Amino acid sequence: MWIHSGPEPSPISPGLAATVALAVPGRLIAEALARVLRDCHLHVVGCDETYAGLLTLVRRRRPAVVMVDVELVDGPDGAAGRLAALAAAGRSCRLVVLADAVDCPLARRMMDCGADAVIAKSSPTGDAVATLAGVIRGQPRLAGTAHRARVE
Repeated sequence: MWIHSGPEPSPISPGLAATVALAVPGRLIAEALARVLRDCHLHVVGCDETYAGLLTLVRRRRPAVVMVDVELVDGPDGAAGRLAALAAAGRSCRLVVLADAVDCPLARRMMDCGADAVIAKSSPTGDAVATLAGVIRGQPRLAGTAHRARVE
């Protein structure tokens, strides 16, 4: 049984409205996350369930924020090349990595590869949205997440 225990996600203020592209394994999960972000007044320009699809989307739409599941970027060749390719394709986009569990070694590795934040999938939705809003502002908040200032 799953009982909601976290704060409800707060809409992101109109002044922070940003475009977002995302990729997580599984179409249902990708579309559900996109819906949550839209409900918080973010403009989701697309979602995919593969790294290749996300890279194409980022090249075409140039979103302000790219959210990607760690499973899609952290392969045998490492995450550095894939995160760098996303950053280059999106020009000045901010990168947010979603992970099953966030510990300092994972967070440090993702940050070293260019991620602006790492959000645990177990985070309450409200906390994840608040962290995303912080990333958009350039001042990430901590709540079940890691971000560049915390792991440096």
